[in-house]
Parts: sequence; C-alpha cells; structure tokens
Amino acid sequence: MTTATAWAPFELEIFDEHVQEASFLWSMREDASRDPRYDLDSLCRVDARLEARLDALLVAGEAGMSAARDALRFPDAGTAFAAAVVALESDDRQGFAAVLDSLHRASEGIPAVASALGWVSPDALERVLPGLLAPDLPSEMRYVAIAGCALQRRDPGQALSAALGSPDDRLRARALLAAGELGRTDLRPRVRDALSDDDEACQFAAGYAGLLLGEPEATLALRDLAEQRGLFAERACSMAVRRMPVDTARPWLQELFSAPGGDRAALRGCAALGDAEMVPWLIERMNDLPLARLCAGALWTITGVDPRAEGLEGKAPEDFLSGPTDDPADEDVAMDPDDALPWLDVTAVRRWWSRARGGFSGGGRRLAGRPLTAERLSDLLRTGHQLVRAAAAMELCLSGKARGLFEVRARGSRQRQALPQGGAAQV
Repeated sequence: MTTATAWAPFELEIFDEHVQEASFLWSMREDASRDPRYDLDSLCRVDARLEARLDALLVAGEAGMSAARDALRFPDAGTAFAAAVVALESDDRQGFAAVLDSLHRASEGIPAVASALGWVSPDALERVLPGLLAPDLPSEMRYVAIAGCALQRRDPGQALSAALGSPDDRLRARALLAAGELGRTDLRPRVRDALSDDDEACQFAAGYAGLLLGEPEATLALRDLAEQRGLFAERACSMAVRRMPVDTARPWLQELFSAPGGDRAALRGCAALGDAEMVPWLIERMNDLPLARLCAGALWTITGVDPRAEGLEGKAPEDFLSGPTDDPADEDVAMDPDDALPWLDVTAVRRWWSRARGGFSGGGRRLAGRPLTAERLSDLLRTGHQLVRAAAAMELCLSGKARGLFEVRARGSRQRQALPQGGAAQV
C-alpha cells in the first residue's frame, strides 16, 4: 500500500483539500436532497463532484486515509462523513474506529456517519454491520447502523425489532421510521403500540411508519400531533392528510390554519393534500409575508406551475428579514425553512389562475398538476424536483404500488438503477 511518506508536502496538502471539499460537498448535498431547486439529474451532478473528491482520497491509499483521520482532530459533520466513507471503503478498521470515537466529541457527526453508511458500497456496509448492531454497543452505534441500513433499504433483521424496545428515545424513533421505510409489516403491532409512546419523536415516527404500513390508527395519531402544534406538527399534518378524504381534510386544514400556531402545519398539509379547490384560498394567504413562500411552494406542488416560465416570480420585500443575522447578539441562528421556495407576484398569480383553473376541474388529489396514478407518480420520481419526488414516493408506497418507501435522498446512481424507464420504482 502507498505510504504517506511517498508523497511530497504539497501533495499531502492536496489530500487535506480533498477532505475539506468532500466535507463541504456533503453538506451541500444534504441540503440539495430536500431542495425543490434540485431534481435527480442535478443531484447526480453534485454526487459526481463528491465522488471525485472521495475517489482521490481512496486512490491515494494510506496518504488519503491519513488525511481523513487527521481531519477528525477538529471534527464536524462533513469531515465525519468523509473520514467514514474513506475508512469503510478501504476496510480501514482503525480509521473507522477513530470516526466513531470522534462522535463523543462532536455528536452532530452521528447523522453524517449514518449518511456515510448509506453512501458506501453494500459490501462495505456489510463488513461493519455485525459489530455496529451488537446489542451491547452504545445506542448511538446502533442508531447509525439502522439509519445507514434504511438509507440503503437493507433490512437489519432482528436488530431492528430489538431497537424498537430500546430505552434510548432517539434509537427507538429511528427504528420506527426504518420499520415503515422498509415495509416491515410484521412489526405493525409494535408500531401501533408506539403511537402512545411518551416521547414526541417516537409518537411521530410511529405515526409515520404506521401510515406506510397501513395501520388505521396512525392517521388519527398524526392529526393529534398536528393539532398539538409541537415540533413535528408540520410533518405530521402533511402525512395525515394523505389518508383523509378530501372533503374531510379541507375544512380541517382551514380550521388548523386559524388556530394559534397552526398556520404553517396547515399549509404543509395543503400541499400534501393536492386539492386544487384550495388554490384560491392559498392565493389569498400569499399576502401574509411570513407565509408567502410556503403558500407558493404549496401552489407549485399542487399545480406543477413553473413560476419562471409563467412570469409569476416576484421580489423579496426590502424590509423582510429571514435566517441568521449579522448581529452577534442575535441568538437565533436557524436557517429560514422557506429559503428554497420562490417569492411570487400575487397579482400575476391571480391572473394565471383565472386562465388555468379550468384545467383543474373534476376534483381529486393532484401532484404537480396531475392525478395520482401509478404511472404519473413513477414518472415524477424520475423527472420531478426533490420535494415532488419525495411526495411521489410517499404516494406510491401508500397506494401499495411499491413495497417500502423509495429513498429520494439516496446516492443518485443507485436511484437511477432502481428507476426503470417505465413502471413503478423497485425498492
């Protein structure tokens, strides 16, 4: 194997640069996987850039592995991902142990290591699974293993069932999500019991999994979470309406919107419902600046309208502030959750809808302007933007046309392999 001493100092600096760039590109990719400005093709282009940096480290042998390990002296999520991928693909057990050890100093690396397990080859994943899933290991190790398995849609078997009984809330919640994503119908009774879990994250995860597994009680549990307007209200609402009759969901969403703190959850639910009859109501809500882009995103999801092509784009209000500020005294450093959504010109939207509304008559739920047929949903998995792709995967799973939930955040090349030119996605 090539040794680090065989390289000139300036070459070793290049390997350090590869680690830093891989770290940056992974962070960029994590955002892109949930961004409506990206589709599968553009996600694959980001993947290609990330792969090039990781491949350069792998080809360098020991020098690349050393650079990845050295970056863990000041660990963050991106360097944990890069170091984990290099160690796993190189079968560098010492290097992977260093990655796992870094998680005690930087817990934000835990999702990144799970992401690395989801990224690497199936063989690399298989080599480390037995050790990571051992019942006597710390719960964070089993968390990353189960999360990585779920990303690759690889069933961890009995270890998943065991994790459902863990006293660790985070592990239990991830195991519940995985049960739904993997289509583990044998675990449905355990999922149903978890709907009344004491932990809110586990309650949501059970509702999410229960919906995917066809558990009737899951819809009511998700409705309750949405009405409680807690941390998971928006996601719970967008899940619940997918199993509700349109005529029931419509007034419920409007009532939820009017309740204190329920507006964002209701708008997310409106997008998921896909009811074109709610478009005029959505347009009126666009005049509320904090909600304007969320309304625009719902309109985009329901109708499939291209704001730029239709001349609907507007400008951000000059006095509107979003996301972190430059003020060091401002403790709110959260990113704006609507940052990727467009500002629309409300007057132009009204004119467009007066022309377009006839094409949406006839009722029924829609996604990107079309009825939720299996053929159309499979097409959207190939061609839609990331938010639409996630919705299409969800609807295919709920319709019974796919076993388990297609993972739209997976490595792009794997997604392409699982998406034939015709028919439903293979999960």
